[in-house]
Order: sequence, then C-alpha cells, then structure tokens
Amino acid sequence: MNHDIIRGPRPIREIRAVFTESTVRVYQAFGHQIAIPALENQTFVSPFRVDGITSWIKPSFLWTMARTGWGQHTRTGAQGREHEGYAKVLGIDMDRTFFDGLLNLAQLTHFEEQHVQDKRAWTNMLRQAQVLVQWDPERCLPGNRCRHKAIQMGLRSQALKGYVRSIKLIEDQTSLIAKIRHAQSREEQESLLPPEMPYPVTKDIQHRLQMLSLSESQVSAY
Repeated sequence: MNHDIIRGPRPIREIRAVFTESTVRVYQAFGHQIAIPALENQTFVSPFRVDGITSWIKPSFLWTMARTGWGQHTRTGAQGREHEGYAKVLGIDMDRTFFDGLLNLAQLTHFEEQHVQDKRAWTNMLRQAQVLVQWDPERCLPGNRCRHKAIQMGLRSQALKGYVRSIKLIEDQTSLIAKIRHAQSREEQESLLPPEMPYPVTKDIQHRLQMLSLSESQVSAY
C-alpha cells in the first residue's frame, strides 16, 4: 500500500474506498446471528431486517475498526458495547452504479444553514430521506482521530432493500483484522490495510454533501 495515501494531505471531507469499475467496498458489523447467514448466502437474509430501520454502511476500514474496537463488538454507544466477543465485521462489495445512486439521494444529518434556510422544511426532508450521510472524524493508525472526515451512510426503506439486492460479495474480515493487530511494526500494519483511494464523485454530489471549499473551522463542531 502506498503510505502517502495515509500520511499525505487530504481534503476535510472526502470519500475514500476500495473500488473497481463495477463495485465499491463498504463495511458493517453484526452479531453472529446476522453475520453467519449473510456469509453463507452472500447477501443479507432473516433475521436481518429491511423495514422500519436505518442500516449504516462505511467505506472506511479504519473508521469501522474504531467503531467496533477492532472487530470485538458491533458498535459502541450510549449503552456500552454491543455483541462484545460475538461480532463479525463484514467487507461487502456492492454494485458501484447503485452506490452512486445512493450518493445522489443522500441528505446530510446536520442542518447546513448556508444551503438550507428553512429548518422546518429541512427536518421534514430529512425525515423522508432514504439515505442519510454523516461525516465523522477519520481514524489513523494506531487509532487516533484525524483532522479529515470519513463518510457513513444510513440506508432506509427502498434504498436499504436495493442495497441488499446490489451485493456482489461478502467477506469475513476477522483474519485480516487479526493480522493487522498482531503486526510487528507500523509499516507492516500499513502494508496490510485495504488500499482505499479517493472515490470520484460529481460536482453536484460534492455540493450536496458539503465537500467543496469547506474549512476546518466549519466542521469543528461536527
């Protein structure tokens, strides 16, 4: 892996991912009751739900590692750690055209006054949105917060159902996580990281997701 990808200068907000001409990789963590059937069927099946929930996907491996304690639990929240010792991080390759469509539908979960003047209208729009976007501090090795942001996308309703249909491959990340955690040096860890690169998006998407001309001071509260 090119170490400049990790250490070089980056925009405040930028989508980085492992992608090909036809697929984009995202990560999700689940307890075994969802993860094992997903691996066996190469898509999500019951008890995974697509109705009445928001399911979050993340293209950033290191952000996912921070969220899951390097694969030890599904997430850390106000109620503590969920599924600790009984979780799997999944690497999910989804159709790239569908991923681009999700970005075109996305709504930021923060009220951006410079783009939306009517907060009530924005609240209603957010309530009806099928795709939510949050920008969270990216993580660097060995896990400290970076200045730049990583994207996570919350999928609802038809967007979530379409995501399940768009899946091309699901891989268990347990072995890779163990190799990185037990590597003997920072250089060895970096060499094992997934090769995430800047993901190309249109100017319209950059504008919609507040990726253009955004200074550090403007995102300091996020």
